[in-house]
Amino acid sequence: MGSIVKRKNADGTARYRGLIRIERDGYPSFTQSKTFSKKALAEAWVKKREAEIEANPEIMLKREAKSMRLRDVIIKYLDELGDQFGRTHNMSLILISKLPIGAKQINTLRREDYTAFADARLNGKYEGLTAITPATLNGDIVGIRSVLKQAKLAWGLDVNLNEFEDAVLGLRHSRKVSSSIKRTRTPNSDELQELTTYFYAKWMTGKTTYPMHLIIWLAIYTARRQEELTRLRIDDFNDGWWLVRNAKNPRGSMGNHINTKVRDNALPIIDALKADKVRATMRRGNKHWDNELLLPLSPKNISAMFTRACKLKGIDDLRYHDLRHEAATRLAEQRLTVPEMQQVTGHDSWSSLQRYVNVTPRKSVLEFDRAMQVAMLAWQDGRY
Repeated sequence: MGSIVKRKNADGTARYRGLIRIERDGYPSFTQSKTFSKKALAEAWVKKREAEIEANPEIMLKREAKSMRLRDVIIKYLDELGDQFGRTHNMSLILISKLPIGAKQINTLRREDYTAFADARLNGKYEGLTAITPATLNGDIVGIRSVLKQAKLAWGLDVNLNEFEDAVLGLRHSRKVSSSIKRTRTPNSDELQELTTYFYAKWMTGKTTYPMHLIIWLAIYTARRQEELTRLRIDDFNDGWWLVRNAKNPRGSMGNHINTKVRDNALPIIDALKADKVRATMRRGNKHWDNELLLPLSPKNISAMFTRACKLKGIDDLRYHDLRHEAATRLAEQRLTVPEMQQVTGHDSWSSLQRYVNVTPRKSVLEFDRAMQVAMLAWQDGRY
């Protein structure tokens, strides 16, 4: 019997998975699925496939090919599991699928293939691609490992995992692959004021439907990533705690719901974002709109706007994710214990949280109320 399951991606777009399950005497249980961007396409596929099986039941006896091109395995992996992981993981795999290694049969892949791929990525030998760092290569390696394990353990394809792991050991030994470098960058008070004033002016002139002057401070006071902010459901906020759905996790974000404590300094910002006038502006021409969400906006656009603003204002080497580092740093400066900090940030271990904590105390930090006072005065005086 066929069915259609609707799933929502991290960016808010819908995907429809056509699923066929057949139990028939004399045949093994048969399950097959395929995901589409439109419900009508999924329904058409289910109808067509069921008709094919009805006409030729022997299809249910056929086993999947023992090998596939890496490119096709990646496509199948993303089709079935892509919505469980973050955008960076998925985009990395899409890129890999288009490179020469993607054209190889996975049962023929050897350590030399993985090493050649790594060297080409590190040295920018692929046309149109610049050289990457060992930390970025580590992300590629994590993605390939996940795909190969799924192919071998879940789909029964011939994969020599030992060849892959030996290649990774060699790459680590030669320091060609490494974990990401721990960033300690946080915005200083002048930079935060500059960004607040700039974003407030853009909002007041009607040049944007994104209240970035509120978003950046909500990120600082809640320690939420932009993807998490755009998935916050208004009804999930109860008694000072907010349920963060599908929170980022190395083992997959789908179904990883965590309760996080919302501190009092975030409440005025949340109220401002729930105001009718602000929501009416956010809704204007918004294809992501969902009235149940606090910020039904594109996380990709939020990051891009932040990056453009930093470039325009001459703020070097500051990323949107550094606001999360700033959030954890402020909590540490307020002498919160590690468990208390974890309640806010959602980290499940001290080792994860430690990288966000700047141990050097600062004499003073800018707060939202003061930043908005200055921004409003600058707007009233016509300085923006």
